[in-house]
Amino acid sequence: MKTHRRCLVIAASALLAMPSAAFSQVRKAYRLGVLSIDDNPRDTIWIEFVMELARFGFVEGQNLTVLPSFIGRDGTTAETAASNLLPLRVDAIYVVAGTAGVQAAMLATSTIPIVMLTSSDPVGDGLVASLRQPGGNVTGNAIFGPELLAKRLQILVEITDRPRQVAFLTTTRSPYAFRPRNQQYLAAAAQRLGTSAQVFRIDSIDEIDSVIAEIGRLRLPVLVDTTSLFYIHAKRLGELVVQHRLPAIGDGRRYAEAGFLASYGQDYHDLARKCARYVARIFQGADPKELPVELATKFEMFLNLRTAATLGVTVPRSLILGATAVIR
Repeated sequence: MKTHRRCLVIAASALLAMPSAAFSQVRKAYRLGVLSIDDNPRDTIWIEFVMELARFGFVEGQNLTVLPSFIGRDGTTAETAASNLLPLRVDAIYVVAGTAGVQAAMLATSTIPIVMLTSSDPVGDGLVASLRQPGGNVTGNAIFGPELLAKRLQILVEITDRPRQVAFLTTTRSPYAFRPRNQQYLAAAAQRLGTSAQVFRIDSIDEIDSVIAEIGRLRLPVLVDTTSLFYIHAKRLGELVVQHRLPAIGDGRRYAEAGFLASYGQDYHDLARKCARYVARIFQGADPKELPVELATKFEMFLNLRTAATLGVTVPRSLILGATAVIR
């Protein structure tokens, strides 16, 4: 959201090349609530979202008002941030805050359409009745959460020459902290790879220094869970794993740029474009309960070879050749 104005300029310039007929059916102004994490750095992802909306004729400042509400700002909870959107009379809510954000939005409203950027298990988490027929006011993207976590574990194990144990860093609010099926999935994936995962849970980011220090004493590679808390503080996490000389993997380029050895996950730009199309269809009259949830189909891997050199780790050539980008 920090580059909102720059995004608008880019989106508006793209519209100049589009025929006026593209906007002929947009006859009213719309209000879009955006539920997001504080200090959200996904600027290029936001650009993709607004430009895709513009392709359908919805342009901020012309027929669209964007109203963000941030989780984490001044201690604002997800529930409060979601509730803050209701008095603004939004026509839809775009959630860029994972499953917890979607759940908070659902608590706030059962009638306003909710479009989710990501959810690891929307059916299991009770967000939708089924992927094909959501059945309520929520639709958007599903991202294979447990499978992606297992893939990150596989990459970490391969790079670090099959360690006997890895540290799984999570939070007490993560589904992996309290859901037996997710714990069993991770344990089984680790066993297949010839390792095991020791779980380290934190309640708040204030605990992260001591927890990473403990992992450092044990000399364990670090698999980081996908949560908003860690995403917000990816830079700090990166500094800590580098300080303690720990190989680590997370979700999204930001982690690799922060000093993690690697990152692997869904292509957020592609997901953002899909969300824009959902929002456009809802503005055009579609009912979210009849818009199937889409499964992620594009994935990205980033490798930080500077970190690898610092750690004395040799990244397999096969991984380098398969990476979306390499940081040297």
